Amino acid sequence: MLVKTLLGTVSGLMLAVLAAGPASAADDSPYVQILSATVRDQKIAGATVILQRIGQQSRTATTNAAGRATVDPAIANDPSALVIVRKEGYSDLVAKCPCTGLTYAVSPVLEQLDEMRIVLNWGRNPDDLDAHLAYENSHVFFINKGGADAQLDVDQTRGFGPETITITRRHTGTRYIYGVQNYSDKTSPTSTGLSASDAKVFIYVGRTLVRSYYVPKGQTGNMWTVFAISGPTVEERHVVGWRASRRAIDELAGEIESGRLQLALSHRRRLDD
Repeated sequence: MLVKTLLGTVSGLMLAVLAAGPASAADDSPYVQILSATVRDQKIAGATVILQRIGQQSRTATTNAAGRATVDPAIANDPSALVIVRKEGYSDLVAKCPCTGLTYAVSPVLEQLDEMRIVLNWGRNPDDLDAHLAYENSHVFFINKGGADAQLDVDQTRGFGPETITITRRHTGTRYIYGVQNYSDKTSPTSTGLSASDAKVFIYVGRTLVRSYYVPKGQTGNMWTVFAISGPTVEERHVVGWRASRRAIDELAGEIESGRLQLALSHRRRLDD
């Protein structure tokens, strides 16, 4: 609790300083912002942002020094459109729109196929969503940023993200469970903040974005159990519910493994499909 409180105070002061600076006309233009998935607040200049809608010519823009690219709101606000981000040295990112005013984080290419990176982004609210990864005797999250061959690269506490966890070497026979907790509403079991957050999770292996997940809408709860991975198989859980403990993923993992909690799996897929 103290760690989060201090981080929130520092973040608030930083935002106040930034807000006091002069605004340019470009600040009022519709945009998307591109950041690094592995370096906190690092803006990515020179990235190509493509808006693509079926039956229409794609619109392309390039990010400036602030990592922003101006977009056409008629396309960027269309749920049927896609936003594609490309930058040399980073994996291509593909996400569903609407995307106006949102932040996306691009992942540096992973060199080894037993590496995996999981990137969480969301909207302006809530301030603090936390990524959790539980496996074996490890639990990687904001208090414990390092586990066995995995680490929390970025912890964001003022909206948008990213929160990034990188597995530097996947362990054979090990089951990894990943979830997202709405820390801002951690004491409110009836909160819809997580479900309304526009949270999205991207999984990268090597140069490739292999899975994308979007938080279910219209649900209450502060914990989104996103997926479990065992070997080449990914189990898509996609469940939003209530967990009171900050070690909610540990509890959930234990319940799943012991068979006390039965969750319907919407799909079972192989990572190498």
